[in-house]
Amino acid sequence: MTRTTTTRSSRRRQRAIALAAFLGFGTVLWIGPANPVSGSAGAAKPATSFRCGPNDDHRTALPLSTGRGTATSGTTVTPCLSGVLSEFSVERGTGDADVATVTNITKVSNDPISITTADGSTISGLYHIAFSNFDVAPDEKTEIKSIKGTSSSVPYTFTLKPDGADAPVVGDGEDVVTDKVVTGDSVVTIDLSSIDLAGLDLPIGPIGAVACALVGGTPGGTLGMDCTVTFAQLRGDLVTLFNGAGVTKFDLKSVDLKFYYLVTHDADGGPAPGTALRFPDTTIAVTP
Repeated sequence: MTRTTTTRSSRRRQRAIALAAFLGFGTVLWIGPANPVSGSAGAAKPATSFRCGPNDDHRTALPLSTGRGTATSGTTVTPCLSGVLSEFSVERGTGDADVATVTNITKVSNDPISITTADGSTISGLYHIAFSNFDVAPDEKTEIKSIKGTSSSVPYTFTLKPDGADAPVVGDGEDVVTDKVVTGDSVVTIDLSSIDLAGLDLPIGPIGAVACALVGGTPGGTLGMDCTVTFAQLRGDLVTLFNGAGVTKFDLKSVDLKFYYLVTHDADGGPAPGTALRFPDTTIAVTP
């Protein structure tokens, strides 16, 4: 009996820790960078005596993107990273339904970057990417799962299932940019069939498949209308290529991003306007 009680108590503590970690994740999204002049992130570097390694020198410096091309805003955040690798995924809906939309997809630097974790370890071969106005489609299931770097042998999984017309969003709204540090095998699949050329309501057709290949993506699906982009292979900025044709929005068929850090902000590196994170009528489940 004692063993059962202890096990249940331990599980409750683990779930509480996992939920606290999720709320911390949400706080980074909601608060974004504070005090752009000093370049510190409110959620990443709280106003306490806490230090990240000896002399606070185990922080990672990340210049924030403007959300377009390789340009940065002039603001740098300095988070203390735990080294936990999490996976953000949106489950594909029935059939060929799109699961999310973004207005910009940017590889901020074509070269891989390294991060320093709180214990002084270095993780290399990562990529700094940015999205603008990332909006998850209604009724899709979003998962954020810890896949590496926790003491638990079983991944903690946060499942978010919207109920109704509104959906959980990451960086939704005008001038909201989400910066992420991701692994090279992080991937999104863009639905090229929904792209119109120059506002003429003409399907992008074979041009889209060629453009997909030019930026390092892999065409697939019916008539090559699915463009699967792995961020290690992505060359340049999709927006630069497509904006000349009047494209202002990308529909995504699938999302699978493995990240060590993310933060939302505006194009100038200040706090994200409005509500950068919202979960209206959303069921949140934590396992185990």
